[in-house]
Amino acid sequence: MGHAPLAIGWRALHQDVEPGRGFTDVQECGPMRRWVHRHQYRASGDRTVVGDSIWLEHPVGARGLLTRILFSRPALAVLFRYRAFATKRAIRRRRRAGSGEAVGTHGRAA
Repeated sequence: MGHAPLAIGWRALHQDVEPGRGFTDVQECGPMRRWVHRHQYRASGDRTVVGDSIWLEHPVGARGLLTRILFSRPALAVLFRYRAFATKRAIRRRRRAGSGEAVGTHGRAA
């Protein structure tokens, strides 16, 4: 995840996979002491709304200070806003190309 010099090694396991409804990423190896990220999807008319719930614990020491900066509430908000933008852009490109189904963005209908 990320680009050098801030590349962060991260391995997550997908759990609780519910096709069309969501899944959970659980960090197996990475920067956090604990990271659980639930992705949820729900229909809203002819669109899909995507939501996220995150449970995390920071490590102690210098590493914990770094994760508190990189994974602060404002930093995560920026990350998810970018994801929403990128998802909408990908949907528009697929629609122009005549393929793909609509998917949603964080907390908003696509």
